[in-house]
This record gives sequence, structure tokens and C-alpha cells, in this order.
Amino acid sequence: MDQISRRSFLVASAALGGAALAGCNPAGPTTGGASAPAPAPTKAPADITGELTIWNGSSQMTNAIKQTFQAAYPNLKVNLVDFGGNDLQEKLLVALATQTDLPDITWVIARRAAIYLRTNQFLEMDDLLKPYESRFDSPSAIVRHRGRIYSYVQGPGNVALWVNAEQLRQNGIDIATFTTWDATIEAAKKLARDSGGQKTFLIQPLRAIGFNTFNTFFHSRSGNWWTEDGQPYKDGRNLQTLQEVFQFWIDLKRAGIAYENDWVPPTFWQAAREGKNLGYQMNFAVGANNTVQNLPEQSGQWRMVTWPKWGPNAPNQTGAFGGVFYAVLKNAKNLDAARAFMTFWLEKGMEEQIKVWGISNYKPATELPIYQEGRPFFGGQKVQLDMSRVPYPPFNYWDWDKMESEIGPIVEQAAAGQVTAAQAVDLSVKALEKIASERR
Repeated sequence: MDQISRRSFLVASAALGGAALAGCNPAGPTTGGASAPAPAPTKAPADITGELTIWNGSSQMTNAIKQTFQAAYPNLKVNLVDFGGNDLQEKLLVALATQTDLPDITWVIARRAAIYLRTNQFLEMDDLLKPYESRFDSPSAIVRHRGRIYSYVQGPGNVALWVNAEQLRQNGIDIATFTTWDATIEAAKKLARDSGGQKTFLIQPLRAIGFNTFNTFFHSRSGNWWTEDGQPYKDGRNLQTLQEVFQFWIDLKRAGIAYENDWVPPTFWQAAREGKNLGYQMNFAVGANNTVQNLPEQSGQWRMVTWPKWGPNAPNQTGAFGGVFYAVLKNAKNLDAARAFMTFWLEKGMEEQIKVWGISNYKPATELPIYQEGRPFFGGQKVQLDMSRVPYPPFNYWDWDKMESEIGPIVEQAAAGQVTAAQAVDLSVKALEKIASERR
């Protein structure tokens, strides 16, 4: 997953005196004074000149930026620096600490937002983006930190079930019954029982992907590990929800109805070709793309099933796995161009954003014809439109690299039967308190 190397973290911590990275000082010690909000752009495209440097971690966006944004601003020179996602994160952390070689705009993984935004070196975008806020389906699509707006999520990680509906039908299972998790688990048990434990359509991975998969279940029940200001969220109802999700995870393991790995290894797709792995839960980027690329011979058989509800009267909502955003540095050299970039993908570049990411929580984008096209691989299903109807609730990402390393093993211990659900909650709270204390 997206891990920052220990060396980069220590370099940054030393340069920033620890406090800015820790997030215990809202103002941050490196810039002096509060951030100023970004005024709305007023210049016409032809009047925006100079250079704009963008650090980009999504190869999917490279052509979109070059061919659409650059074309819309002919008098602007765009310096696009492409990195691998992990390389960008490490370089950005060090650049923020040393305040050297910083771009105007940088790409950020959504779940890692806090470690960067709390350095107080990013430009607040309230004035610029507030008018767009009501057009997003999910409140979590707006990137906030300590109450201020900095960006919006692209390629949101709405999670769904991706299943071979035809092969499930041949095994006596109708995906139309996957309306609640109780019904879905019963179907998985029937499939496992009838196939002698050889077939499944769920996954239960290990390590970082496992923790993030577990978190989609917790998130979809409106769970939160942290309060908005980064303190352990120890509300009684929230902890009860966490215990119930731990129990769900334990029961899933005990029932032996989930593939105990993720979709990354070739062995997963080989098992799918052999009719053993008939599905998995994941976001659009993986589900709609990896399935098509790896199983072209199964075109027309697969379907996307929106995230089941946790009960007949429970809200229809999912969890998130993924999402990225672009943010403007406070000391950006070309603020006019930076502001234009931020609004471009919500206006003229809206269709191009859909071509890149496939899915959006931005309601005007979901009204575009391209968004409502049926996908032949999925039997003509309007996958994007259907997924967008099941948003995810607000969620607070803090110290996610430490969450993966500290809470992830607890999730594995629970699945292995080494701790009960109640004990897993207690251990998680202690881990959260430890992570929070290390910020100070």
C-alpha cells in the first residue's frame, strides 16, 4: 500500500520540529500566520499566462491534463511532473519539511490527506469551492481539514460487489437477493456448502489491503476511528458498531466463505477462470477495469451489485477504498492558473474526468450521457450510475500509515480467533490513543 519510508518521515519530522507533522498545532509552525482563502478566479483562459508546475501521481490523468487542461489555457505552460504514487508521497513530505522544490499543485491520496494538510502549507479553497459543495452527493467528497476546504476527491472509492452473476445463477444463487448483508452471507454459505468449500464471491485479505477492506465495512456503517480534529472517537455507539463489525469479520473467517487474499496476485484471476472465485468487493477503479482486463472471456457474465444494507431499514450506503485529490500549495507561484486548474474538472473538464476515473460523486457529472452508458462486459449495466446512487458517509482520515501498521494486526488477530471482538475494540482504542499521543 501507500507507505512512506521511515527515512523520509524522520527527515520531515526533524525539519518541521515534529509539530506540523503531528497535527497538534492547527496553525503549523512552518509558515507563520493563518492560511488565506483562495479568491475565485476572474481571468479569462487566454489571460492566464506563465507556468504552472503540477506533481502528478495518477498516470490516468497525464493525458487529460496535457490534452484538455493545457488546450483550454493556450498561453499557459504546464510543467507536469509524473511520479509513481509512493515516490510522490515521499518527495512531497521531504519537500514540505525543507520548503524546497515545491510545485504549485500536487496530487494526494485521500486517506493520507491529514499528514500533508496539517503542515499548514496548503491554500484554503473555501471561497473557490464552496459554491460547488452542494453539488456533491457525499459530504466526504469535499476534502476538509480542521473545518476548512482544500479540495475535492476524484476517483472516489465507493465500494461494491463485483460478481459473476451467470455462474452464480448456475449454482442456484440469484444476485437480486443481495439486498442485505445477512442475505448475502447466506448466499455465500450456500455456494461454499454446495461446492465443498471450493467456490466463493467474497474476499478477506491480509495486511494493509486487509485492514482497508475491513474498514469499508466499518465505514459503511457510519463508523469512524477519529473525530474531525484527530482524536480517538470513543463514542459508545461508535464503539458498539466497531465491535459488531469485528464480530462480522470473525464470523466471515469462521464460516470459511471468503477468499483469503486480494485481487492483486495472478492466482486470484486464475481461480476466477476456473470458476472458483466468482466475485469480490472493491471500488470502481479495480472492479470495472481489472475484471475486464483479466477475464475478457467472461464478458457479459459479470455484474456490479451495490453494497448490501446492514438491515432492511438500514441506510443505503457504502464504504470507501481509494480516492485522490489535487491541492494547491500556499506559496504557489501561479495562483491564477492553480485556481483555474481546481475548477476546470468541475466545469469544462468534467467529461474528461469521467473518462479517466469512471465514477464521480459530483452530481452534474452523473447527468452526462457518457456517465449513463451501459457497459457490455457487465451485460449492458449502467455501472457508474448505479454505484453513484449508493454514497458513503463522512469519514475522518488521520495517520493512516500508522492505522495500517497498528490496527491492521488487530484485525488479523480477530480473524484468527486470537482475540474476541470486544478485546479487539479495546486493543484498537489503546492503539488509537498511542497514535494520537505520538503526535505530541
